Amino acid sequence: RQKILPLEINIGGQAKFECEIEDAPSVTFKWYKSGIEIKHSEKCRILSRHSSSSLELLNPIKADSNEYTCKASNQHGTDKMYPPLFVSKPDPMTLFVGKQAVLQCSLTGSSPMEVVWHKDNIAISEGNYVMKCEKNKYSLLIKSLELTDQGVYLCKASNSVGTATFTTELKVINKPSFVKTVEPVAAAVNDPLRLECQVDEDTGVTVTWTRDGKKVHQSMDCKLAFEDKVAVVDIAKSKQKDSGKYVCTATNEAGSSSCEAVVTVQGKIRKKIFPLALMKSEQVGLGGDPIPSVKWMKGKWRQITHGGRISIDQKGQEAKLEIREVTKSDSGQYRCVASNKHGEIECGADMHLGEGITVKAGTTIRLPAIMRGIPIPSAKWSIEGEEITSEGKIKIDTGNFSTVLTINECTRNHTGTYLLTVSNPAGSKTVALNVTVLDVPAAPIGPANILEVTPDSMVIEWRPPKDDGGSPVTKYIVEKRESNKETWGGVSSVGLATKLNIGRLQRGVEYVVRIRAENKMGIGAPLESKPTVAEHSFLPPSQPGKPQLSDISEDCVTLGWTMPLSDGGSQITGYIIERRHIGGKWIRVNKTPCKDLRYKVLGLFEGNEYEFRVFAENIVGYSGPSLTSDPCKPCRPITVPSPPVNPKVRDYSKTTADLVWTKPNKDGGSPILGYTVEMKKADTEEWKKSNLDDFIKQSAYRVKGLEEGVAYRFRVYASNMIGDGESREMAESITAQDILIPPEIEMDLTCRDHLTVRIGHNINIIGYIKARPDPEVLWLKEDTVLEKSKRVTIIQNFPVVQLKIREATRNDHGKYILKISNEGGEASCAITVNVLDRPSHCQNLHPTYVTRDSCMLNWEAPKDNGGSEITNYIVECREPSVCMWSMITSNCTNRKIKAKMMEGHEYLFRVCAENKMGPGPCVETKTPLLAIDPIEKPGEPENFRATDIGKNHAYLRWRKPDYDGGSPNISYNLECKVKDAEEWEKLNTGNLTDTFFLADKRVENQTYTFR
Repeated sequence: RQKILPLEINIGGQAKFECEIEDAPSVTFKWYKSGIEIKHSEKCRILSRHSSSSLELLNPIKADSNEYTCKASNQHGTDKMYPPLFVSKPDPMTLFVGKQAVLQCSLTGSSPMEVVWHKDNIAISEGNYVMKCEKNKYSLLIKSLELTDQGVYLCKASNSVGTATFTTELKVINKPSFVKTVEPVAAAVNDPLRLECQVDEDTGVTVTWTRDGKKVHQSMDCKLAFEDKVAVVDIAKSKQKDSGKYVCTATNEAGSSSCEAVVTVQGKIRKKIFPLALMKSEQVGLGGDPIPSVKWMKGKWRQITHGGRISIDQKGQEAKLEIREVTKSDSGQYRCVASNKHGEIECGADMHLGEGITVKAGTTIRLPAIMRGIPIPSAKWSIEGEEITSEGKIKIDTGNFSTVLTINECTRNHTGTYLLTVSNPAGSKTVALNVTVLDVPAAPIGPANILEVTPDSMVIEWRPPKDDGGSPVTKYIVEKRESNKETWGGVSSVGLATKLNIGRLQRGVEYVVRIRAENKMGIGAPLESKPTVAEHSFLPPSQPGKPQLSDISEDCVTLGWTMPLSDGGSQITGYIIERRHIGGKWIRVNKTPCKDLRYKVLGLFEGNEYEFRVFAENIVGYSGPSLTSDPCKPCRPITVPSPPVNPKVRDYSKTTADLVWTKPNKDGGSPILGYTVEMKKADTEEWKKSNLDDFIKQSAYRVKGLEEGVAYRFRVYASNMIGDGESREMAESITAQDILIPPEIEMDLTCRDHLTVRIGHNINIIGYIKARPDPEVLWLKEDTVLEKSKRVTIIQNFPVVQLKIREATRNDHGKYILKISNEGGEASCAITVNVLDRPSHCQNLHPTYVTRDSCMLNWEAPKDNGGSEITNYIVECREPSVCMWSMITSNCTNRKIKAKMMEGHEYLFRVCAENKMGPGPCVETKTPLLAIDPIEKPGEPENFRATDIGKNHAYLRWRKPDYDGGSPNISYNLECKVKDAEEWEKLNTGNLTDTFFLADKRVENQTYTFR
C-alpha cells in the first residue's frame, strides 16, 4: 500500500523509512541493510503495527548510506521488493567539441526496471545519443559532441517499489576564439613593446606566438605570458629586428584560432627641453639615426624663422632658439619638431614673462639679465627690502652689460619677489621677478585630536599644514602602529578630509597615529598623535537598586528595581537578572538584557526558596550586582474563582430554559467544586436558587418549573473551597413560551445526496433536524415505509435522526426518503444508496460461426451489474471428459470473443462478468459443441450410367460427386419409374455407400428411368 522511498539527508539529520501493506493476518516485519537483518537498538528504532512498519536511524553518519529493505511475511508467504539504488554515478565532465562522451551508472533493485535519460528536464530520444544496458550497467553515449550537448543530464530509474535519480553536468568547450585581437604597434628603439590579446576560453588552451612565420620563444628580453584568458608578449627594450607580423594562435582539443598585427620599431628621437625664462632661449637635446632636422613652432601653426631678434642654431645633437630683447608679446608655447626618415617627434615648453618662474626645491635658481646704459650701469639684487650679497649658496656675477643671480640647492625660503635695480648717473631702472620654490608640504598643524575611542576604533582630527609646499595638498596619508613596535601600517588615503574613523583595532592595545600631507611634489613631514589605548572612555554603570518582589505565584514572580545612580557616561542598554536557591550558585535568568525596570521570572518550583539580584549593562560592560532581594517562596495564591464566561440561554419552552456557559478563566488556585444558577422574575428584585440540592457539575443546566408567559432573568456563579465567586448575569431576559420552528433537514456529509456501501456492510444514514416542537419522523424506501426490524434500526435523538440497516444486500440499493413534519410544516430529503456487489450471471450465451478450429461466443450483459460498471468478462472452456476449466481470456471488454478449438473435439463454454467487487456467477453452455466445419448438401454424382441390362435387371454405375459438402461420409439413394409414370420408386432399402447397384426384379420389355 505504501512503499519505501529513497532518502538523501545531511549527516546528523533524520532518516526514517516507512512502509504499509494491505490488510493480512499475522504479519511480521523484518528490516535488512545490504541483506543483513537489522535489530531494534539504541542506533536503530523499529516500530511495527499490524499492517505498517517504520525504521528510524538515530543520528545517522556517512557509514549508514546503503540499501535498506523491509520484508513482510506470514504463514501464506513473503512480499519482498528492492527499490532502485545507484551504486555508481558519473562525475561532472568537461569535454571538447567533436569528442565522444559516455555517461555510465550502475544500478541495483528488483526487476522490471525502467531507466530514462533526460537533458535539461527533457527526455532524450535517439539521434546523436545511444542508450545501452548491460546487466546492471546503463550508459548514454554521445557520438560527436556539439555545443548544444552541454547541460545537466538526469537518469531516472524506477520499478514497482520506488524511484531513484541522479544528475551530472556535462560542459562542452568549443575551440577558442579571440574576444580582443592584437593591435598594430609602432615604437621607437629601446621603447617597451607590449602585444596583448584575449580569448573567450582558457580550459586546455595553449598559446603560441610567431613573428614573420618563426616561433617566438621566451627569453630575458622577451617575456611570454598567458593568464586569465589574456596572452601577452612583453619586450622591455625594443629593437628594429623586433619589427614584423606577429601572429597569436590559441589551440585546444576542439581546434585553433589566430589573430595577427604588424609591429614597427623605428630609430628613436631623444628629446630634452630646458625652459629658461630669463635667457629668453630654448635649447633641445636630440638623438636619432640619422640626426634629425629641426623646425621651431610657436603655438599650433606659426613657424619661427631665423632673423632679427630671433636666432636659430643646430649643432649636431643640440638645437637652440634664442630671442633677444623679449617683450610680453613673446609669451606663449614654443614647440620643437624633429624628424628623420624613421619618423617625427616633438616637444614643447611654455614661456611666460613677468609672471615669474617655478622651480623644485634642491635645484639651482639662475636669474640672468642684460643691462644697457652709458656709462656702464651697476646692478643691485634685493628681496623683500633686503639686499642680496654673494655668500654661501648665493652667488652674483656682474659683467659690463650683464648680471646673473645664482642660488644653489634652493629651499622654500627662497620663494619671493626678486628685484634687480640697475643705475648709472643718468638714472636707474628696477625689474621684478616672482620665484616660487616647490617642495613637499609641511607637517599638518597639531596636535592630532582623538575625538572618540572604542575597543575597535577611534576618530582622529587634524588641521591642514601651514605651508602646502607651493602646490595644493592632494590628499592625506594616515598610518598607525602599536606604541611598542616600529613598523607603521597603512590605514587610508582620505583625500582632503581632515577627520577619519580608524577601525579594526585590538581591544586594550596602545596605538600611535601619524598623518602626512601629499602634493604633486611628494609626501611631507608627519604629525604624530599621542599614544592612545583602544578602549572605551566610559565607565561601567553603578549597581541598580535592590529588587522588590510582587505577583508571586506557584511558578513565577515579578521583580522590580530602580535605575543605577550613575550610567558611567554611556546609556544603559539593559539589565541582567540572576537567581539562586538559598545558599546555592547564581544562575542567569534572561538570555537577552531586559530593557525595562520590571521582569517576570518564570520556571520556578513551588515550595523552593529563591533570592534574586540585578546587573546593569552599558557599552563598557556590566555593573556590580545589586543588593540581594528578600527570600521568596513561590506558592499558589488561593482566591474565589472568577465569574463564568459568556452565560446564555441556548433554548427554552413554556416550562423550561436550557442554560450554557464556559468555565471561569481563573479557578482561584483551587479546583472548582461546581456552579449555582439563580433566577428571578423580570419585575422583581429577589433572586432564587434553582439547583437546591447540590452544585451543578457541568457547564449546562435546565431550569424547570417556569410559568408560561412570564419573563425571567438568570445568573450563574462558580464555587471552590474558599467560597462562592462573583456571579455573571445573562444579558437578556426570556419569556417562557413554546417556540414554533418549521422543520428543516441537513444530512450528514457522509451521506449527503449519495451513499455507497459494500455488500455485507452497514448502511448508516444520519440527518440533523431543526424543528420546534419535535416533529414526526418517517423513513421510506421508494414508496415503502420502513419499520424497525432485525436488520433495520431507526434512532431519534433530536436533533439527530438515524437509519441503520445491518449487513446490506443488493436489494437494499435504491432511493431512501426522510420525511419530517410538525405544526409548522413538513420537509423531506432524498438519498440514493448504492450497495456494491458482484454482477449477476450473463444472459443468452450461445456459439456462432462454428468451424473445425474456432467459433464465436456471444452473450448479453448481466441484468444487475452489482452497482458498479462491468470492467471485463472472464471466458473459459473445457472438454466434457475434463473437469478443469481452461482460461480463454480474463480481460474481455466486449460481449463476444473468438474461441480457438481443436478439430473433432467437443467443448463446453462458460462466461462470467467482473466489476471492481470481483467476478460474478458463471453461465455455461448446456450441450457440447463439436469442432467441425459446417456440412452442406453434396454435389451430383458423376457419370451415372447403366453398364449391363438384362431382361429383368439393369446394372448401374456412377462416380463420387466432385463436392462432398464438407463430409467424406457420403451415402446414395437410387430411384426409378416406369416411362410416363408420375411417382418414383426407391430401389435401395438400406444405407448405400457403393458407387454401383443391381436393379433387379424389373419387367421385361418395360422402359425404366433411373436417378
